[in-house]
Amino acid sequence: MQIGSLGKCVNDNFKNLINEDILPMGGCIYTIRDFPYSNGIRLEEIVNPIRKYGNKIIECSFNVEAFKEVQPPMNVSEMFADQLKINKTESKPIKAPKARKKRTN
Repeated sequence: MQIGSLGKCVNDNFKNLINEDILPMGGCIYTIRDFPYSNGIRLEEIVNPIRKYGNKIIECSFNVEAFKEVQPPMNVSEMFADQLKINKTESKPIKAPKARKKRTN
């Protein structure tokens, strides 16, 4: 994971945090804001107040192991381009039927 990548919260059992802190919810997708510690991350969608944790005064961070990196969803133009590629490879040109001549009696 890197700053700006998306992570899905796969474990929302966060211990050692203050009850007033906003916590990630399991199953939700978040954007990585920064890595204040080797095993901690902060999220764009959640900004907590700076508080005293142990002997440090910081904004809380969350265990990186609680998140699984996910790929961003395609935008509409990418989906349309992918669909065009699929249709071009799967479809064959259709010949128009020949016009019939009218019978004259």
